[in-house]
Amino acid sequence: MPDTVSGIDRITAQPDDIIMKENSSRFGRFLKWSCIAFALFCLLALLGLILLIGVCHLGKKHNAMVQNHSILMLNLGTGITDQPATDGFKGLFGGLFNGKNTVSVREVTQSLHEAATDKRIAAVYIYGSIAPEGYESGLAALKEVRQELINFHQSGKPVIAYLVYPNQRDLYLASVADEIWLNPAGMVEWKGLAAVGTFYKAAGDKYGIEFQPTRHGKYKSAVEPFLRNDFSPESREQLGALLQNAWGEITRSIADSRKLKPETLQAIAQDKLLLRPEEAKADGIVTALGYEGDVLEKLSAVAGVKEKDDAIPHVSMTDYAGEAEKLAEKGNSSKDKIAIVYAEGEIVDGMGDSEGQIGGDKFAKMLREIREDKNIKALVLRVNSPGGSASASEVIVDELHRIAKDRPVVVSMGTVAASGGYLISTAADRIFAEPSTITGSIGVFGMGLNIQKLANDHGVTFDSVTTSPHADIGTISRPMDEFEQAKVQELVDNFYVQFITAVANCRKLTTNQVDAIAQGRVWSGTDGLKQGLVDETGGLDAAIADAAKRAKLSSYEVQQYPKKGDFFDELFNRANKKNDPLAQLGLQGSAAGEILEQIKLLNQFNSHPGIYARLPFNLSIH
Repeated sequence: MPDTVSGIDRITAQPDDIIMKENSSRFGRFLKWSCIAFALFCLLALLGLILLIGVCHLGKKHNAMVQNHSILMLNLGTGITDQPATDGFKGLFGGLFNGKNTVSVREVTQSLHEAATDKRIAAVYIYGSIAPEGYESGLAALKEVRQELINFHQSGKPVIAYLVYPNQRDLYLASVADEIWLNPAGMVEWKGLAAVGTFYKAAGDKYGIEFQPTRHGKYKSAVEPFLRNDFSPESREQLGALLQNAWGEITRSIADSRKLKPETLQAIAQDKLLLRPEEAKADGIVTALGYEGDVLEKLSAVAGVKEKDDAIPHVSMTDYAGEAEKLAEKGNSSKDKIAIVYAEGEIVDGMGDSEGQIGGDKFAKMLREIREDKNIKALVLRVNSPGGSASASEVIVDELHRIAKDRPVVVSMGTVAASGGYLISTAADRIFAEPSTITGSIGVFGMGLNIQKLANDHGVTFDSVTTSPHADIGTISRPMDEFEQAKVQELVDNFYVQFITAVANCRKLTTNQVDAIAQGRVWSGTDGLKQGLVDETGGLDAAIADAAKRAKLSSYEVQQYPKKGDFFDELFNRANKKNDPLAQLGLQGSAAGEILEQIKLLNQFNSHPGIYARLPFNLSIH
């Protein structure tokens, strides 16, 4: 009986089991396709939102509605770059996904220039604080903006600034204002300049990592972080001169605007360091203490706002830039063009695979396209680069020389145009630099790395099979022998001779004269002018005017390179790029971040022969 019942139970249970399995299978398929459909819906919705925001943003940027009596807003927190945004994604969304908006120095200066005569603009309002990343907001770029702010002020329109915790760069720009308001709960930082270097020799000794650098030039201190635990006397000499020049520019400019003496500002830096609001006002650095609401009341009066609760008409610098460009081009229908080519970042071999890199091959291809455009009558090269790969620099300068055969080439140096950044400038008919530009560094170095001891200490060994004694040169598994080191030194010395020869030909000097001021030494723009490395002090606009004069152009259109990328290409390119590890770890701007930035620098050393023309260190000047 139990067997029969059990058998019946088994027979009658089977259909229910099958039904349950089929239902489960159907539910699983339903759930799977529901998830897929939901994912597709989210993707399409996201793409639709991106497209909608993009269209709105483009309309806003290029058709900015500028009301009468508008206040032009200059947010110091917006990074000022030399090169306009070429990334379609970043250009559309600015800081929405990247955390920070940027605007090019030419967009700012052109906006201020046009705003001075634009009857719709009543004043400029400066606010926020400069926090530069990478090559942003360098002193040379800020000087160009500052000069245009002075020109705007001379039009009779007011410049008003509101600061909370201003640093020295903030004050450098804001000091031109008629009124500088400081938050009563704020503070002024006024401490002077410092250069900080990071050194690895002790760490290498501790962990069994051997650095094997070669160099030509007693001032070529790019290899010193791997040879020493501090600055060499030569490094201290050149860095001291650079800092004194930059500090002199800052103090003289601020003193002139605030009717103070530079000596007074130097004494404040030495004796006070951090100024309370009352001290800052008493010392004449700011003109008034108040909260933002007080400043907005002032701006309301300037804009002619009659009702207390009415909005103040205003337009941001980034939005007004498109309007200023249209105003500048109004009535200009010339087919003749001046190309502005931005060389901003590290010079590397190949195409360059990230922002802040100048890929030698990619840059050369762009220059060939410019050379083939017969409507381009002159080229202005804006350099903001510490240099990098020697071979990539040579590839770029060769293409520039080809352009220079039949049309003017003028160089405008930004914050830094050193080593390889100076080498690519040697194709120019004339070189402009700002007083605080970091230039020179005419020298060469090579870098080898050996981790044999580190590996052996942890039980890792290496072996190799070769067809000749030195086939494995460049491996990190053993040190270079004397013969190999001599060969690398020979390469370095030969490139140094090529480098100073190129400079001598460009500057109409002898190689002995260049050698005396080279040796890897870094110069300021002011000292570079005295040494014959620079022709004239001035910014990008001065270089453009000179190029137009040389090309005999009375009317021309400015065309900027690299050209802006396609938005959707950039969107998919970004999806395939790895995020910045510093940003992922939240280390940007921190002490650990500074160390990782130096380590990140090692990844830029991608030149196959390992020969570099680069500025010493990644200097942190603050």
